[in-house]
Amino acid sequence: MSYLTFRAMVLDVGGRRHKVLESNFSVFPNTRLGKLARARNEEEILGLCDGYRDDDGVGVPEYFFDRNWTR
Repeated sequence: MSYLTFRAMVLDVGGRRHKVLESNFSVFPNTRLGKLARARNEEEILGLCDGYRDDDGVGVPEYFFDRNWTR
């Protein structure tokens, strides 16, 4: 039996938070969210969204779109 690892990510769009699985975007790898799910460094990430907050040890990174994310 094979077990898949499901990694979550939070998309904050205009202040509304959406918790999603990265695997949802593997179907559309050339879209912005597909590329974001595969991005592995800060330069790649910031080229695809307005800001992000690392997972801070809890395992769920948060990405911001169209918003002042610094609070």
